[in-house]
Amino acid sequence: MKNTILLFLLLITCPALHAQELHLDSLYREACRKQTAKSYLEVCETISKAKTVVRDSVLYLKCLNAAHGKLKANASDNALYHQMVGRWEESLQHFEAFKKSMHHALDLLGKNGDPERKARICNSMGSYYLTRNPDSAAIWLKKGIACISDKECEALASLYNDLAIASFYRGDVKEAALCLKKVVPILEAEHNDIALCSVYSSIASVYANENKRDSAFIYYQMAINKCDATKNHMRKTTILCNMASLYNGMKRFDEALKCASSALHEAQTGESRETLYYAYHIRAAVYRNMGREEEAVADARLALAMAEKDHSPQFYVRCAPTLMMAYHALNRQDSIDYYAKECEKNIKLLPPISQQVLHYYEVIGLICHERGQWAKSQVAYQHLIDALPTITLLPKEELYTMTSKNYAGLKDYRKAYFYLDSARVMKDSLQRQEISKQMSDFAVKYETKEKEVEIMKLQQEQLRQKSSNLRLTILLIILLFMILLVIVSFLNNKRMQRIKATRQKKETDLQLAHARIEGLERERKRIAMDLHDGVCNELLGIQFLLQADSPPDTEALLKLLETSRSNVRSISHELMPPSFQYANLKEILQDYILHLPRPDDMAIHYQATPATEWNVLDNTVSYELYRIAQEVMGNIVKYAKATDMYVKLIADGECRLMLEIADNGLPWEAPAEAEGIGLQTINDRLTSIHGEYRKERIDGMNRIQIVLPQAAKLQ
Repeated sequence: MKNTILLFLLLITCPALHAQELHLDSLYREACRKQTAKSYLEVCETISKAKTVVRDSVLYLKCLNAAHGKLKANASDNALYHQMVGRWEESLQHFEAFKKSMHHALDLLGKNGDPERKARICNSMGSYYLTRNPDSAAIWLKKGIACISDKECEALASLYNDLAIASFYRGDVKEAALCLKKVVPILEAEHNDIALCSVYSSIASVYANENKRDSAFIYYQMAINKCDATKNHMRKTTILCNMASLYNGMKRFDEALKCASSALHEAQTGESRETLYYAYHIRAAVYRNMGREEEAVADARLALAMAEKDHSPQFYVRCAPTLMMAYHALNRQDSIDYYAKECEKNIKLLPPISQQVLHYYEVIGLICHERGQWAKSQVAYQHLIDALPTITLLPKEELYTMTSKNYAGLKDYRKAYFYLDSARVMKDSLQRQEISKQMSDFAVKYETKEKEVEIMKLQQEQLRQKSSNLRLTILLIILLFMILLVIVSFLNNKRMQRIKATRQKKETDLQLAHARIEGLERERKRIAMDLHDGVCNELLGIQFLLQADSPPDTEALLKLLETSRSNVRSISHELMPPSFQYANLKEILQDYILHLPRPDDMAIHYQATPATEWNVLDNTVSYELYRIAQEVMGNIVKYAKATDMYVKLIADGECRLMLEIADNGLPWEAPAEAEGIGLQTINDRLTSIHGEYRKERIDGMNRIQIVLPQAAKLQ
């Protein structure tokens, strides 16, 4: 006989609802104070959510009647009223009236009614159909989920939980696990550890029915941890019972017995009689599988006694098959017949296709079959066959095989052959499905392997690409570092060159300053010598003439005076700056050339551009050009030994002014110091007036040209 694990219909609650349940009296007093239909119905709803309608039936009915007298034309309140009436009818097992009230409540809410209220009504309808028609239950529950799918609340968790149970009953274990896992984050967000105990336990039960035992034990342990944290002995008892059932199915009887005994201890600690006789029932099943039939009988009879005392036909029918199987092993037929009659009485109070009823028919069918009571066995198996479109615990081919054996025992070979052939076809079909499934699994694994190979190749390619990119990055970094090093070196060299050039310029400027000072000193000495050798001697001669005893020679005296005046004039012309207030550059140059001391064999040829307004030329430009001309012509007179000197002052119509001085003397081989000082002086003066010069020797002539590109317009 197949061992099954019970998947409980879970009660999902939140801390706020527990608080309301503990304060029903205060809620009722508040309702009496307000005297409104809504306040009375809130008391009913609190009792309904806590699933204590039977226990609190007096208060529930009192509030329901009070609300009926206060109802007004409010669709929401009227819908709530009919919903609460439906829950009352359900507690009385008036199921047709229950369904009618729930449908009426939905009609009152309409399309635009409170979505959470509609979801709760759908949940009630789904819970009703769970053990009667799981397909209908799934439809109602999905309808409720659609109403509040965008809200993570306690109502949504309850809907998903019940849909998981419906899926489990329909054989869709994967959907059951998926629904339960959707419940977990909602409960975790609400920190509802009490409900999490149940959900973890249900997930474990789903995994157990899928033979995923490791996952089942993990979730059972998680559920037990939550039970210990919340001191929930009732739920811990249920979990330990399920673990015992799982170990029992794995034939690990010692561990199963340990769990069952722990469950019994927890049940005795708690206050729930249902978990107590469920714990006795599970331990009885373990004892029976261990061959300890008397101990199994003792525990099973204790469980049945409590179920009978509590008027619980559902649990009586659940527990009796275990006791009957123990009596069957002990060959106590009278006891089996007695409990079979008691079960038949209790079955009339239960839905005909509930799990408890079908499990009973499976057990009594097997016992009768083994005892050769073919007719009784076939009556039991016929109940299972009738439930096939909805739910069954036995595999179909096994059920058909047992049915075929029963008909063979009854000598009805036609039906025996029919069911045997049906079992064979079904078995072949199942085998083909299994082979097809295996081939599909192999194909999937093959494709997965190919994909893994492709993924591995892609990963290797990505690694190669990353390695290449890394090498390229390193090379780029090295290259950038080298470029940066070159740039830094270049900038450092440039800086050092600038420092060196600055230092050299300072040294050159210092040398030129010293040379200029020395040149000035030499010029002073020359002027002093000119005054001493010239003017002073001539004045001394005049003095001697005047001191002579004889009358002075007037003509000689005048000649000496003229010579002295001319020498002084020449020196003063060289030293004193010309005045451009009364003369222009052309006239001053002409005067200077006229009075420039020079050898007797030297001729100076002066030429200036005619019809030129030389007076408009800036005085500063005129002064600098005059000094430059003075410097150049003085050097020619001193060093060139020329016989001809040509001076040209040229102005054109493009604002350009040019001074050209040429001579036929020696090449420019004057002493380096004098030439250096002269050229430096010329450069300084040209820089101040934005001019430039060019020095050359062509056809035996020395020529220097001074050009001012941006002089004032002179024509």
